[in-house]
Amino acid sequence: MQAQNVRIDLIELEAGTQQRKIDPNLTEQYEKLMADGVEFPPLEIVRDGDVYILYDGFHRLKAILNIGKAKSVRAFVEKGTQRDAIWRSYGANNKHGCPRPKGTIKKIVTAILSDPSWAKKSLKTIADHVGTTRDNVNHIQKAMREATKEYEQQKASSQAVKGEKVIDSPPPPVKRASTVEATSSRGKKYEQKSQAKEHKKPEIPTDSVGQEIPKHLVTLYESRSVVYDLLRHLQKLKTEVDKHVKTRDPTFSYLNETAFKANYENLRRTLKTVIFTAVCCNCNGDTKVKCKPCGQIGLLNADRYRAVIEELKPKGKKK
Repeated sequence: MQAQNVRIDLIELEAGTQQRKIDPNLTEQYEKLMADGVEFPPLEIVRDGDVYILYDGFHRLKAILNIGKAKSVRAFVEKGTQRDAIWRSYGANNKHGCPRPKGTIKKIVTAILSDPSWAKKSLKTIADHVGTTRDNVNHIQKAMREATKEYEQQKASSQAVKGEKVIDSPPPPVKRASTVEATSSRGKKYEQKSQAKEHKKPEIPTDSVGQEIPKHLVTLYESRSVVYDLLRHLQKLKTEVDKHVKTRDPTFSYLNETAFKANYENLRRTLKTVIFTAVCCNCNGDTKVKCKPCGQIGLLNADRYRAVIEELKPKGKKK
C-alpha cells in the first residue's frame, strides 16, 4: 500500500479510535526530531465515505499540529467503516510507538469481549491483535462473567417480592461500607462505620490535543456533539442522493451532480470549522480576560488553534 497526502482539516479525531491520552513529553520529543529532519512513518487512516478516521498516529499528528506548518500529512488510507477503524485502533502501538499505559490492554479487551460480534473471535485472535497473551484475555473474560453473574444475582434478589419463594441460588455478596474498629465503654471491641467518606478521583476531561478542560468550559466543549450529529445527517443525505443517482432514478434527472458535490463539500467543511478543538492556549480558557484569538470564548477551532500555536512560538533568526 502506498502512502498518500491527506489534508489535516479532513481528518476525524473524535471517532472513538484514540485508546490513550496524549503524552505531552512524547509529543515534544517528536517535534524536536521532526525539526531535525527525522522522517516518521505515515499515519494510518480508514476512509468512511468522505470521512478520514485516524486510528494510529495521534502523537505524530499532534506534533505536526504544534509545528503548525503542514496543511497535509502522509498517511496509509484504507476504505472501511468507523467500526473497522475502532477495531484497528485496538491493535495500534502493540509493537511500536509509545508503550500503552497500565490498564489500557484490559480496557481494550473488555471492549472487544463486550461486543457481540467481536466476542465470537477466538481468544488467541484477540490476544494477537491487541498484543497480549491468550491467558490474559481468558482471565479478563472470566472476571467479566463473574461480574455479570453477580449482577444477575443482585438483580434477582432485588426483584424478589415478599412472600414469594426465593430462588435456590446463593445470595449476592454484600458489599460492606468501610469500617473501623472501636471500643465500647465496657472495653468490648466492635466495628462501626467509618465517618470518612470514600472519594473516587474523577476523570479529568481533556480536549482533542490532550489539554485539561477548565470546569466552566466542559459543557460548552461537549456541545460539539450537536455539530457531529449534523455532520452525520449530512453524510446520510449525500449517501441517499448518491444511491438514487447511481440507480438512475428519474426523480433526480435534473440534479447537477457537480454542483451538489461542491455544495456538500463546502457545507461539510464549514460545519467542521464550528467544532471546538482545544482550550485556548493564549488565555488558557480564562473567559474573564480579553483574548483576541478566542474572543473570550475560551475554546479554539482547529484553524485558530494552529494559528495561535504558530504565533506563540519564539521568533528566532532563520539559519
